[in-house]
Amino acid sequence: LIGFWVAWHQAGGFANLEGGGWHRATIFRKLRKFRARFGVHPDEYRFDWIRLDLKRCWGDELSRRLHPLPDPD
Repeated sequence: LIGFWVAWHQAGGFANLEGGGWHRATIFRKLRKFRARFGVHPDEYRFDWIRLDLKRCWGDELSRRLHPLPDPD
């Protein structure tokens, strides 16, 4: 569930997880398990011992999309 929480925040939520290839049923199942265990939605929960640098994560992804590596042909 911690891995799901990290993936949720790195992806930016439901739509991006689904767009990244996660099946809708899997996302809903993980959300249900997360809420059952931690009592809140992943957007509302924070682990004190995990620091996510989302600006860097999303910035790196944006940079890769704007400046793709050339094809090795």
